[in-house]
Amino acid sequence: MNFKTIFSISTLVLAGMVKTLPINECAKNDALFLTWDEDKTIYTCLLPIEKFKNPENEHCVRIRPDHHHEDQDEGKLYCVTPGATSIPSCMKDHPHYSYNYCCRYLDAMASFKQLDVDIYPNPYPNPN
Repeated sequence: MNFKTIFSISTLVLAGMVKTLPINECAKNDALFLTWDEDKTIYTCLLPIEKFKNPENEHCVRIRPDHHHEDQDEGKLYCVTPGATSIPSCMKDHPHYSYNYCCRYLDAMASFKQLDVDIYPNPYPNPN
């Protein structure tokens, strides 16, 4: 094998490792891995809220089974894992962070797993 072949193979192996890193980390932490496409280029890892010291500083949502009944399933609280998402609107420290857009992405990706995303905590408190 020549240098170009070895370099190409090494690059492909490294790219594969980097691409699977969020999936592996997510699996280790009892988390929920959501993806938009089979290539997993658009993804996020949601950790249970208990894993965060200050969840108020994170983008958190309530995940429930799709077609749930309000009184039957309260769901589970998860937060976007910093550094394990490819969605800029879900990164609180990113200039393009958007609570609404992130929730839309998460809800769309969760629907592939028959899950529903609810806002938590409600950023729009009841005016009454």
